[in-house]
Amino acid sequence: MLRTDGSDSTTALNTDSAETDSGMQDETTVTVELTVTEEVTYEFNVEVAVPSHTLDDPEALRDYLDDNEDLWLDELDPTGKNACLCINERSLDNASVVLAA
Repeated sequence: MLRTDGSDSTTALNTDSAETDSGMQDETTVTVELTVTEEVTYEFNVEVAVPSHTLDDPEALRDYLDDNEDLWLDELDPTGKNACLCINERSLDNASVVLAA
């Protein structure tokens, strides 16, 4: 595939669009490659063994679980199936038209 961002081709895409009699611009359906970054918060329950001294100290518990994410990471479903999933922020980082070779 060729991309208009110059990575695989110097082919340029004509972005000028003629207006129709109604004043509307013509539209063309194309395949677009998008890069999107999201910041997501997951809230879920997981059963783990933790040191007893962390039970009364939320900061120590968080630090322990942060240092030992292998204890709970496999339980985090990226689809949010077993959790409450909240998308906090989303940004469109890049977009380019994909041209057929």
